[in-house]
Amino acid sequence: MSKDNGTLSDNPIPNDFWNELSDNEKEALTKAQEEAALEYQNYDEWKEMDDSYFEHLRQRFEKGPDEIGPRVWKSYQNKFLPLQLMVIPAGRQHDGEKVVQMFHIIVEDMEGGQCNGDYSLISETELLEKYNINFNN
Repeated sequence: MSKDNGTLSDNPIPNDFWNELSDNEKEALTKAQEEAALEYQNYDEWKEMDDSYFEHLRQRFEKGPDEIGPRVWKSYQNKFLPLQLMVIPAGRQHDGEKVVQMFHIIVEDMEGGQCNGDYSLISETELLEKYNINFNN
């Protein structure tokens, strides 16, 4: 801590601002900065969406496990071509008068021998027409 303005030295407050504060304001500001430094010392930006995460949402929105929960994705292997396909539900959206189910699609060429993949976002109808896959069966 810096002695001149009572804050952590790697994030100093300008002296002209610091000098205009009352002692109570200086103490409160220093305490807030120390608490923030402690809070973010072991900060993890990503939180795994485990069952407790989904349970909270189910209670909040009064939904069941079949309505709110981890996304179920499926992988497919083409019987004739060396292609694998990963299909991940992306949610529903309105398309005029009807609701359309959307999917994230990742296609990998297994014959290539190196990392590869093509991504697209397609509708349920496009998934059936282009790949002959009915995800919900």
